[in-house]
Amino acid sequence: CSPTPTTLAMDTYRQRMTPVDLVQRVGQTTKDMEAGLKYLRDQLDDPTKFAEVGQDAIILSGLHAHTADSLKHIKNLYDETKYLKSYLEKLEAKAHYDVVMRRVQHRHPPWYRRILFVAGVTGAILYGWYKYDPEECTSRLTTWGTKGQELLASAYLYLSA
Repeated sequence: CSPTPTTLAMDTYRQRMTPVDLVQRVGQTTKDMEAGLKYLRDQLDDPTKFAEVGQDAIILSGLHAHTADSLKHIKNLYDETKYLKSYLEKLEAKAHYDVVMRRVQHRHPPWYRRILFVAGVTGAILYGWYKYDPEECTSRLTTWGTKGQELLASAYLYLSA
């Protein structure tokens, strides 16, 4: 599980930084820390920087303690970054899956649009038939209308009895 953030990190986040800005700031800070450590190593390699032997021991002892503490924090930073990377990979995979599934899912039109479509197609067919043969179309539609009225009347008598 992820460790809890420090107060300084939360103060930085409260300044309304975006997550991208925050991660960029962490990256820049780690680069600066790396450059600082390289400079410190160069300073320690120069023997003229230390004036006395006793002072060397005190400085080296303090550096050793702070270096051990820094390594612990660097390990925690590495673990946190590794956790964040895997979590972001999972989120990215989920987002990709959601996008793909949204494309695959078919959205059916509502029932009234289906009825309007069928009515429009039927009307277009009847109009074409009427233009092609008006007498036959009129006689057939009249016959179908009469049979439909008889069917509705018989259904009404059956259901009301």
